[in-house]
Formats: sequence, C-alpha cells, structure tokens
Amino acid sequence: MRLDSTAWWGLAYVVVAVALATASAWPIYGDQRVLLLGTAAAVLGPGIVVAGRYLGWRWWQTSIVAVALYLLGAVGLAVPSALTGPLAALGGAGDAVVGLVVGWKQLLTLELPLGDYQAVLVPFFAVVYAGALIAAALIVRGGRLAALAAPIAVLMVAFGPVFGASATSEPLVLGGLVLPAPRELGIGLGLLLASVVWLVGRGRLDRARALRLARARTGAVQQRRESLAAAARRNVLGGAILAVALLAGLLVAPAASGLSDRSAWRDRVDPSLVVQRQASPLAKYRSWFTAGAVDEALFTVTGDTGAVERLRLATLDAYDGHEFHVADDTAAGRFSRLPTNGRIDGSDAELEITIGERYDGVWTPVPEGLRSSPSFAGERAERLADSFYVSDDRATAVTATDASGDGLAAGDRYRVWAPAGAGDEELTGTGGESLIDPELHPALASWVEQQQVGRTAADVRELVGRLVERGYLSHAVSEDAQSAAWIARLDEQAGYAFESSYSGHSTARTEELFASLEEQQQRAGDDPSPETLVAAPGDDEQFATAAALVARYLGFESRVVVGVRLGDDAPAGVPACDEVCTGGNVTAWAEARSADGTWVALAATPQFAMPPSVIAEGEELPQNPTVPQQESSDPIDPPEALSEDADSAPLTDEQEEQARLAQALMALRLVALILAVVVLVLLPVIVLAAGKLLRRRGRRAAASPEVAIVGAWEELIDTYTDARIAVPWDGTRLQIARELGRPRATQLAQAVDVAVFGEHPPGPEQAHAAWALLDAERADVLGRGGARAVLRHALSPASFLRRLDSGTGSTAGWPTARRKEAVS
Repeated sequence: MRLDSTAWWGLAYVVVAVALATASAWPIYGDQRVLLLGTAAAVLGPGIVVAGRYLGWRWWQTSIVAVALYLLGAVGLAVPSALTGPLAALGGAGDAVVGLVVGWKQLLTLELPLGDYQAVLVPFFAVVYAGALIAAALIVRGGRLAALAAPIAVLMVAFGPVFGASATSEPLVLGGLVLPAPRELGIGLGLLLASVVWLVGRGRLDRARALRLARARTGAVQQRRESLAAAARRNVLGGAILAVALLAGLLVAPAASGLSDRSAWRDRVDPSLVVQRQASPLAKYRSWFTAGAVDEALFTVTGDTGAVERLRLATLDAYDGHEFHVADDTAAGRFSRLPTNGRIDGSDAELEITIGERYDGVWTPVPEGLRSSPSFAGERAERLADSFYVSDDRATAVTATDASGDGLAAGDRYRVWAPAGAGDEELTGTGGESLIDPELHPALASWVEQQQVGRTAADVRELVGRLVERGYLSHAVSEDAQSAAWIARLDEQAGYAFESSYSGHSTARTEELFASLEEQQQRAGDDPSPETLVAAPGDDEQFATAAALVARYLGFESRVVVGVRLGDDAPAGVPACDEVCTGGNVTAWAEARSADGTWVALAATPQFAMPPSVIAEGEELPQNPTVPQQESSDPIDPPEALSEDADSAPLTDEQEEQARLAQALMALRLVALILAVVVLVLLPVIVLAAGKLLRRRGRRAAASPEVAIVGAWEELIDTYTDARIAVPWDGTRLQIARELGRPRATQLAQAVDVAVFGEHPPGPEQAHAAWALLDAERADVLGRGGARAVLRHALSPASFLRRLDSGTGSTAGWPTARRKEAVS
C-alpha cells in the first residue's frame, strides 16, 4: 500500500524532530556516537513503519522487527564494548535491555559529559528510536491520532534538558539584547516552528486530497477560486502571527530566565543518589591527620556533651572487598525526612553544633538515636532544613543542598536532640554461620581459630580487644612534616616510636594485618608477654574494618562508623573532642548487632604505648625492654594483592568447580534475560488474545437475553473486522448485513431488531439461537484460511481500534437500549 503526500510530509517532520533531539542531547554525551544513534533512529524508526506499510505487515510482525532492530542498533552503536567478540555481543544485548531500567540512574549520577561509557547511550537511543517509531506509525495511520506525533517530538527533544546539567549555554549578546541559553532556546523554537509548519501543511494536504477524492467520485465539485490578494493576505497574516510568536519568545526569555534558576532532574536532590556519589569517608580517613587538618577546627559542639558519647558522621554497612560504603539497597541507604523537630522527651540531651572552616559536604554530625530533625539557624537555615535527610535505620544523616554533593559549609549551625546515655548498651547473643566467605579471608579465619574462642558476643569483644592490644597506631607511611603533629602528640603521652603503615582497608590490606598478628603470635611461643604480640601498624581505618569483619566471621551483623567521641578526657590514640572537634579527633569504630537488634559500638583504635617487636620463633624478650631511637623509618613496598597471588597459582579442583558453576550461572542469567525479553515482546499478544476471549464470554453470558442477542451481533461485526472483511460504518443493522451480502448476518440482524424493537422481550431460546448463528458464521469465516487465519484473527487488534476510532465503546449504529416505545 503506497503512502500519500501527507504521510511523507509527516515523516519528514519526524526526521527533523530526531535531529533536534540529538542536538539537545549532545551536551550530555559530547561524543560522536550520539550523531550515529540519532541518524540510526531517524532511519530505522520511520523505515520500519514504511516497510510494514508496503509489505502488509501486521502489528505483531512490525513489533518483532522493531525489537530486533533495536537490539542490533543498541549493540552496534550504543554499547561500544559489545563489538569485541561474540560473548561481548551477547552481553551488549543484555545491556541494551537492562539499560532500559538502570541506565537512567547512570544518566543522573555520572559526571557530564558521559561519552560512551558502558551503556549510558542506551536510554538516549531507546527514547529517539521509540519516539521516531511511534510518531511515524501514528502519521502513516492517519486520522486524528496523527497529531499526537507533535507531543512525542516534544518528549524526544526534552531528553536533553531533563537529563542534562542545570547550566545552560553562554548568553548571546545581540546589540543591547542579551539572549540567555541561545542553544536551548534555538532548539525549542526550532521544534515549535517545525511543529507549526507540519500541522499547517498537513491540514492543507488533507484538504487537497479530500477535494480530489470528491471530484473523482462526483465530477461536479466546485471550489470558489480564491483571489490572489486574499491568498496573499492570508499567507502574510499567518507568517506575521508566527513571527510575532518567535519574537515574543526571544523578548520574554531574558526576563523569564531571571525569575528562577533552571533545574534538571540530575539537580533534584535524591539523597540516596547523592550519598552513592560520595567517596567512602573511611577511605579518606587519613586525610584528617595531615598537617592541614589535624589541628584545624572541623566543628564545635556545646551543650550536654557529657550525656552523649559519640557524634556520627557516616555509617557504612556494605563491604565489597575494596572499601566500606553505604549500601544502596538497605535501610542504611534509603533516606527520608524527619517530620518533626525539637525535643521529643524532656530527658533528651541537647547539643548545638557549629560548622568550622575545615568541614563541608553532605555528612552531618549527629548523635546516635536521632528522633527529630535539627533546628537550623543562620542565613541558610530554611534551605538546610529542607535539605536534611536521615537514613531509614537512623544511623546516618545528610544535608544535601543540591545533587552535586554540596551540603554543610562554614558558619552553618544547628541544635539537635537525642536520648541521653545512648551507646551504653552491651553486646549480647550468640553468633552463627559466618557472614563472610572464609576462603576470601583466609588469614582472618586462621587468626580467629588461633585464638581458640567461641562464637558469642563475649568472644567478639575479646577478639576486638586483642586486635586493639596487639595493633600499633600509625597514620602515615613516612615520618615527615605532614605527620609531625600527631606523632608529637602521641610522643608526649607515651614516648611514641613511629612505625610506617599503609592506608586502605581492602581485603588485601586486612589480610596482611591478620597474617602479621598470626605470625607474631607463632614466633612468640607459649605464654607470651603482651608486648611480644604487637605486630600490625595501622589506624582506625584498618582496625575498625578488621573488627567488623571479625564480628561477621562469628555470625554477627556489623558495620563501620566514622565520627568523633565527646566528653572523655582519658588519654587515647585518637582523643575525644573538648568542645572543638579537629581532624585529629576523627575516629572510626565498628558496631555489631545484638540479639535484641540494637547496635553496640566496638572501639577499634589500636594502642600506641608498645611498639612492634621483631622476634625469632621461640625467642624471649628481656624483662625490661627499651625502645630504640629511630632516626628515620623508610616505608616498605606494599604487599601484592591476594588476587594477583591467586591468579599466579594453579586452580584447585574445588576452584575449577566453582568457576564452572559461575559460568553456568552466567549462562542461565543470560537465558533468563532472553526469555524475559521474549515474554515482554509476546505480552501484548497474550493480553490481546485473552481480552478477546473474555469479551466474547462476557457477551454470551449476559444476564439479559436481549443484551446477549445484541452482543452476538457485536461479536459478529468484530469477527468480520478482525478477518479483514470490510464493514460499513453507517446504516442500520439490516442495511449493514445486506451490504455485506452474508445470509447469516442478515438473519442475525433481523433477530436483533426483533429483540430490541419487538413488543415482547426475547427469551433464552432466542439468545441461544442468535449465538448459534454467530458460531456458525464465525466458523465459516475462520475456516476458509486454515490455522493461519485463526491465528491472524486472534492477534488482530482491528476490532478494538474500530471502537476507539468510532469514539464509543459500542459499534456505531448498533443501539443496545430497548426502544419499545418506538413501536406503536
């Protein structure tokens, strides 16, 4: 079936809309692949519709081709890594499907421009491809629904502003006129102009076609000739209206731009996304102990500091082998507002916190047990109050003023309330199976077994205590100007001797720590003195992680908290805050979950009074050892990661079996993904077939015989429509039946008229007879084409579309209400 000029005119509009959408999305990606994807969408979308029209495809055939070409286009253009091999291509197909669900999060969380990183191009391709396909289908189908192509074009072009940055293009100065966001404004006005031109041109083409058809049918249609002057006036008036609209847009845009700041979705604060963008506070722990931060004020705390043991900055509940971070799928990673502010209980402790020059960001210092939102003060009070969120487990609070990660700043202050005495709980309960894989932490498992303890809460405390006693505090690799301040402070307390230690809390780093402790204990022999067991230099970053992993090994849930301690004057490796909290007061501790569900703190700062000692196995140290004077301490190379050792060693039979199992699971996931795609493709078919079956059964089982008889007629018309038998739109039932030229249709039309207009209502027998006629006619219609005709009829949506086009839920010309009063 050929396309008329109106359809081609509309397809050109679709191509223009895709081009504008591509230009709109360019700042998001800044990569030439965007141009390729836009071109592919402009060709494939309308191309599929045109091919389907010429080849007579049904809707389900067009859908299959569309899905297949989407996968091919996405794999070839939107997922660059998919072109490296067959397996990569299968993975790319999976990314093309999964990207429809998760790709939007990447768009909002990654820094711009995105380039062609992983599968970030998939959402753009999906939008312009689907938009071009649907818009082209509506235009080619014609009718009133074709105008919906314009809002679809708007949605395609809106992809750039919605998912892009809030910053617009640089203003354009034209004489004395400053035009803000000229690129965005130009694209918007271009879409407006294209839409107006398309709609006006479409109306004229439709009118010209109608006149041609009328002349062809009657040969006597006359049209009053419009004078040249009238045509010129009409065209000039239309152009003037369009020019005024464009000029008004150019003049209003500068004024409107100053009314409010533009915001994009990536700027709308989703605290969960903001937190996921942040670097792990534990990974940057050592930065607090450098020369520029260790003695600098982060914030001040006044009020009932003696009633609150700790202030929390961040609670990290997930460990991936590289670092502790906030999980995005647990209560610790879901954030919401607290509905109230102020003191909840008269016994609550009240603190006032003022942010200093060296502290900023989203992590908000709060005490444990926060039950109400803080009361902010200062110039930014209202904005900060609107930006405060707390995790669902009440363990972490953030203040996110925008999506880029801005939050608290110097001078911000707030009052906060929390239960007094929180943090005094004792760990209780008995552990169970290990919550970590011992094969990934062999040194940890070996050290714990070496300690000969059980799996109770008391054993957890005992092991963490041994970690603290046998570790040695060190915040740096080398003794230099950056580390001088904290070294001097420790030296004043206990004659500190510097030991080098590396940062990080990956599995490799913690395994090195546990291996050092185990080897030292073996060398020390039986009944060793405490100083002979000291072996592992490190700080809160490593030892809080080690404590949390030990708790998990014994079957207790655990997490790591970064924060400060309050109101404790006792000497410590990391001292408590005395009103002013500096970088040197930042500490980290582990928390384990008791049997009653409460979280209990496990202090993990290692001791610093007894330095590590190098001994041979069985050697006995002197009773009064002296600490040697160390002029310098050169750092040693870090140990190789365990993964490198594992790669160089041959795999055991068990490891090979695990590798085969992992490959099998990957294959199963891929098969499941493909099956899910197939189900999604077939879902409309299933729904359509089920809808027809339910519709037919509902009509047949109508409680009123009259309604059932009318339902038989409507089912007959739907059967003809789905079988591609042309059914007239207008006329009475009898007129329609006679024009169809089918005897059973005529008999059924007469039966329906008797049921509707007869003096006496019909009975069940007449309803059964009407449906028997319908069944016979339906079998005759469908039986002529065999199984293929039956399948085509079941999958055809024509009967549903006919009712939508008629603007009513029932067939035009087929009244269902009784009109007995019309019979005299």
